[in-house]
Amino acid sequence: MKKFLVCFTSLLTALYGGPAASASPPKHPHARVANQAIVVKAGTPKALREELHALHGHVVLINFWATWCGPCVAEFPELVALAKKYTSHGLRLIAVSVDQPSDKKQVVAFLKKHRAPMSAYIASTNDALQFLKPYDPKMDGAIPRTYVFDKAGRLRARIVGQIDPTKLELEIRDLLAVKSRLSKK
Repeated sequence: MKKFLVCFTSLLTALYGGPAASASPPKHPHARVANQAIVVKAGTPKALREELHALHGHVVLINFWATWCGPCVAEFPELVALAKKYTSHGLRLIAVSVDQPSDKKQVVAFLKKHRAPMSAYIASTNDALQFLKPYDPKMDGAIPRTYVFDKAGRLRARIVGQIDPTKLELEIRDLLAVKSRLSKK
């Protein structure tokens, strides 16, 4: 089965050319409470651009994954834990599945199992490469792929392959300006 990747560097210029974020980030329009149903929206380039634009002022992680991808499945609990831990500080996580649209039930079940507190998308086409290609014309096909954006919308980290949870958490804390015991050592 094919693996896919996406790069948002060209998208950043189009989406985040505006003024710096305010001191008080806007509320995330898709934030869910723990008991709400998991909603997986059709992933289109337009929908994702709108979501990113709505999150300006937050630190944003975008994770591209699939239920059939071993490293994606292995890292997902760590991403969920980071999202839960830092949402109140302004972190937002967007999960974009590149599973086939016909596998939406499987994606929803996976997200429910992990109690995923994030916006979730699934590629709206059977050709996920076609969905992802506008973001990175030089795509090499590798997932998982995680992007970290600061509050001003600048790409701060691009992680190809499985995340290092400790390193990613330190990056998030730095971008959120969250003090921790680890940073005092």
